[in-house]
Amino acid sequence: DYGMVKECEDLAAVQDATGSELVFGHSYGGLIALEAARTSTVFRKVAIYEPGVSVAGSIDLGWAPAYERKLAEGKLLDAFALFSVGAGPRRARTVPVWLMKRLAPFVIGRADLQRMLDLLAVNLSEHQVVEQLDNSYPAYQTVRAEVLAMHGGRSGLDWVARAMNALALVIPSIDVQEFPKLDHFGPTKTGPSEVASVVRSFFLRQSEVSSDPAEVVQP
Repeated sequence: DYGMVKECEDLAAVQDATGSELVFGHSYGGLIALEAARTSTVFRKVAIYEPGVSVAGSIDLGWAPAYERKLAEGKLLDAFALFSVGAGPRRARTVPVWLMKRLAPFVIGRADLQRMLDLLAVNLSEHQVVEQLDNSYPAYQTVRAEVLAMHGGRSGLDWVARAMNALALVIPSIDVQEFPKLDHFGPTKTGPSEVASVVRSFFLRQSEVSSDPAEVVQP
């Protein structure tokens, strides 16, 4: 019974235990944060970094059938290589799957790679949720929280710009900020301090939420 409802229930449990009115989400976590803000008013401010919002199929799951087969066969490194080439940034999509499989342990590091391999099944489940929510972004016009939407200038992910444009059109109170030198992993690897500084300033700033919903326009 896994799905976005369960993810929002988990987030609600944490919010209830902490009383927090602020939430930060990165990638799929950003999508969860948006869905929580859409279905609840407990969060006053929402900061998201490259949330997994698919617009008209922009987050493509063409890699998923072969990936699922490799998982069933227990060939985890093959599945990881398929995902990296199929869903990765532009530079990764030019690498043959066989070469990605050989490079991964050296480029990523064996310890980090093993952690990723352990999460491959969950990765598929999360992407299936993203697919289920494809083109549902107009629903975010009901978000009443103040939103900071961030993205990296070097992500190399074609869906990011479409997601940012779509969210900017429908969320009533939103600021969009680019980090020119950061990629998709800005919050965790390439620029955590830089991202944290901006998020902190956003959370401390006096709220400026508008009561007027934005016009919904197809990007």
